[in-house]
Amino acid sequence: MIIFEGDELVVHYHQGNTDYVLVTFEGAHETKNATKTFFGAPVVRKLGITCVGVTAKVDHWYISPDTLEVQKHILNITEKFSNTVIIGISMGAYAALSWSKILNADTVFSMAPKWSLDPEECPVHEYYLTHNFRENMKGMGIRKDQVQGRLFVAYDPLDEGDWEQSQLLSEKIPEINIVNTYYSGHVVAHSLSGSNLFGEIIAALAHGSNQDVYAAIAKSRRFNENNLNARLTRASDRHAGLVAKTLMSCSVMRLQRKQKIFQNEALMGHVLYNLLISNRAEEATKLYETATEIAVFGDIEKDKKTSVSEERFLVLSQHGYVLCYNAREKTFCGRNVIITDREGLDVYAVRINADLVLAVNINMVETYFSFREGKIKFTRALDDDHLIRIMPARQDDEAYRYYAVRTEAGYMCSHPDHRITLNALNLSDWECFTLLPSIARSVPEKFQDIPDVSTPSQEKENLSESSFSPDQNSPSFWQRWRHRLK
Repeated sequence: MIIFEGDELVVHYHQGNTDYVLVTFEGAHETKNATKTFFGAPVVRKLGITCVGVTAKVDHWYISPDTLEVQKHILNITEKFSNTVIIGISMGAYAALSWSKILNADTVFSMAPKWSLDPEECPVHEYYLTHNFRENMKGMGIRKDQVQGRLFVAYDPLDEGDWEQSQLLSEKIPEINIVNTYYSGHVVAHSLSGSNLFGEIIAALAHGSNQDVYAAIAKSRRFNENNLNARLTRASDRHAGLVAKTLMSCSVMRLQRKQKIFQNEALMGHVLYNLLISNRAEEATKLYETATEIAVFGDIEKDKKTSVSEERFLVLSQHGYVLCYNAREKTFCGRNVIITDREGLDVYAVRINADLVLAVNINMVETYFSFREGKIKFTRALDDDHLIRIMPARQDDEAYRYYAVRTEAGYMCSHPDHRITLNALNLSDWECFTLLPSIARSVPEKFQDIPDVSTPSQEKENLSESSFSPDQNSPSFWQRWRHRLK
């Protein structure tokens, strides 16, 4: 429930059954939800934690004409408890630290705070000066005399801006305990999500030692799909085989929210491409099939039978996109590898005798491409001199891992923004493609011998004897149905 609503700040309250009180501060870009919910609401409701949730209608780092009134409402509740834990994220992380002494905090967990947005105190990105900083925020840098309690501050060291802020904050307030959350990005909480595991972090903050807090954070991150997603994406280019084995492992298959990992198009595209150019087509095909099932349905089908074609291939670009053709625009383009995000027909490399030619299926008719007078055209003639072929890109590539398409205008080139052009002068990485064998699924055995039950056998006999009888006096199909409906 809301216990205070000002022009800029809102205070929510949830009555739980804990012997401590939690105070949370929401991050930026959540102003539209300021009166609807607060940071940590699902967790505290599920676990019965007494909590005061502070939210903001404006993104000005909780420096507001409402600030004093909000602090009074918080203290009216927290003074009834002997243990106060404060948690804040991003913009709210600043308030969690800078209000900690006023709120008589025992423990603070601040996720990726800015020390200051005042350009006279430290370097600040232009975005913050334009959208967030205002006159009453001058001199807002967190001072040592503003903080109290055990101070845990989490940052991703790989986020350059946050890393700089962590160094600045450590210099100003040496008492803080920096918690490195690699690969979490700025929104650290996304790598700690999960009500029960995040509840363990809160419990450790309330009653545990420093080591208990570190252990709870590490455990939460170990089983978090966002953290795993980021780590696998980072390793997908250099260690594609290891990433593929991890994705297909029993540990990942047991994850309840694994679907989000397999919907990571950048991860899947790069892993598949790098497996294929490493001459590991079988692994790539299995991963592609598994990733598609999980991304679409959430899990894999057991006891399925599939076959891999050696005559028909999807064409994958260096950016991890599948080659397709936009018939409306009459251009080639690249789509996401798992769930298509483009209007277009998948383009296949089809083996015709000793050649591979580009083709699409139009109403189940295999149609080929030709390139004449600077235009892409359809053709059915395999002897067309302008047929678009895909050929090995490098003479020394005995494993046929890299392929290229060359027209009279130049090489086909895949761009990071999904565009495909046909006029590249040189053959380089963006002009190289690889081939992913297409998959065909057979009908499961349990469905193969099911009898046709659409028409009862006796009725079939009657139909065979009378429905097609030349006797003109026999009732027609529609006459019989009219009789039934009377």
